[in-house]
Amino acid sequence: MASRLVMTEWGLDERAATDRAIEELRRTGFLDGIGQCNHALFEELRAAVKREFEVPWTSITPPMERLLYAINSVHQPKTFVGIGIFCGNTLIWNIGAAVGPGKCYTAERVIASEIQSESVAIAARNLERIGALDGVELLAEDGHAVLDRLEGPIDLLYLDANGPLPGTTGPSTKLIYLTLLERAYDKLRPGSLVLAHDTVPEWFPRTAGKYLEFVRDPAHFAASVSLEPDTEGLEVSVR
Repeated sequence: MASRLVMTEWGLDERAATDRAIEELRRTGFLDGIGQCNHALFEELRAAVKREFEVPWTSITPPMERLLYAINSVHQPKTFVGIGIFCGNTLIWNIGAAVGPGKCYTAERVIASEIQSESVAIAARNLERIGALDGVELLAEDGHAVLDRLEGPIDLLYLDANGPLPGTTGPSTKLIYLTLLERAYDKLRPGSLVLAHDTVPEWFPRTAGKYLEFVRDPAHFAASVSLEPDTEGLEVSVR
């Protein structure tokens, strides 16, 4: 069964709202790691990104930046896979606890895929400027192919891709979240997390509702929650 944490209704500042969300994720079994969110390190990361990153466009808001970093900090995935990382701004908040100025733990493998080679080149330059490129596998490739050949387990899968369904020529759709997840599903261990961005706007359930149906089905995931620090939202599902 799905639930909602509408962080914008709590009347708290960004840091306090993030801490409360993490506490709730711990209480409900989404997070069982011993890690903590180091807000001071996050601020160092945010300052470096603001100073050095080229960001043509993003829907990742400041509250979402901190929330993604906090989840990474607490969960501390040994293997992280991000599909649809654009120019790296989407990626850095997900891996910033494992690389660069916000680092607080060491991951074994960090894999990030973006189908547009030009965007991957920008992402590489961005990460390099803040000392966060070392150990990150940046792939200019369709995420389906990446997941097909990847050996598990995957501890955290982040989805932010948009494109035609496999075997078709279009149109682009967020429904590929489901076809991507299908490639990764058997590689998720108990306790692994799947994060899907942009799941709150009304067009997402209308055009990609089958993804939400899948992750909210207890036959597939132990639990799934809609975290809403902003109007874009993040669906968090635990295997």
